[in-house]
Amino acid sequence: MRIYNVPDVSEHQPNFDFTPYAGKYAILRAGVASREDYSFRRHVAECQRLGITIGVYFYSYALNVAQAIEEAQRFVSIINGVDIGLGAWLDMEDADHYKVNNGVYITHDNIAPMSKAFCDIVASNGYYTGIYTSLSWLGYLAPECDLYDKWVAAWGNNDGSHTIDTSAYGTIQQYTSNYGTLDENVIFVDPSIYRTGVTADRPTDYVPSPAQSPAATSSNVYYGSTSGNYTEGPNLSFGYNSGANNASWGAQQYAAGVG
Repeated sequence: MRIYNVPDVSEHQPNFDFTPYAGKYAILRAGVASREDYSFRRHVAECQRLGITIGVYFYSYALNVAQAIEEAQRFVSIINGVDIGLGAWLDMEDADHYKVNNGVYITHDNIAPMSKAFCDIVASNGYYTGIYTSLSWLGYLAPECDLYDKWVAAWGNNDGSHTIDTSAYGTIQQYTSNYGTLDENVIFVDPSIYRTGVTADRPTDYVPSPAQSPAATSSNVYYGSTSGNYTEGPNLSFGYNSGANNASWGAQQYAAGVG
C-alpha cells in the first residue's frame, strides 16, 4: 500500500490548515536542539480535533553521543502523553552546516553513533522509532542503525510528483517539497505497524542502508531540511555547555525562515 500527501510541518507553518487532512495523517516537529517546537501543541490539538493520526520528529543539533542522548531525553519528555500513530523520528541532517562548522564532519564514525544513541533512548521508552535522513546519508548510518527504520528524503523533480522511490530503504519517503512550499511524504506500509512500538516488524525485503558514503566536508555536505525551503541558519547558532555529568543547550540567536 501507499499513502500519499502526508505533510510534515513545524513552527514555520504556525497557522497550518490541517482541514484537508481530516481523518488522514501528518508528521509534526516536536522539537529542535533542546527545546519544544513553538507550534507543536497547537498542531497536536488541531490534529486531534480533526482525527488526524500523527507522527513526530526531533531536529538534532547534537555534536556527540552525550548531546544526542540529552536531545532524545528531551524529545521523550515533549511527546509524553501525545497519541502517536506514525512513529517518533530523529531528524539527522546538517542543513545549516552547524555540525561541520563545529568540527563534526559528516562521516560514519560521527553520524552513526549519535543516531543510534538517540534512537536507543526513544525505543527504550516504547516508541516505534527511526531516522529521517537523505538518500545520500544512508551509508553514514550503517550498519549500527540498520535496526531502525528510515524516513528517506529524496525529492526528485520536487514538483509534487513521486519520481524517486526509496521504498527499498524505509517505510516513509519525503518525496517532494513542492518547490519549497510544503513537504509531503508517502507511507509505504500499513500504518498500524507504528502502533506496535519497538517490536514492529518491517518488510523483510527492504535493502539495508549502503555501507559506504563519500566523506563529507563543509564543501560537499548534504544541504536540505524537513521544512521545505527553510534552513536553520545562517543566523541561528547554538552554544553547548557541558559539565562532568550535565549538559545544556543555549540558543544565542534565532532567525525563523519560511516553510
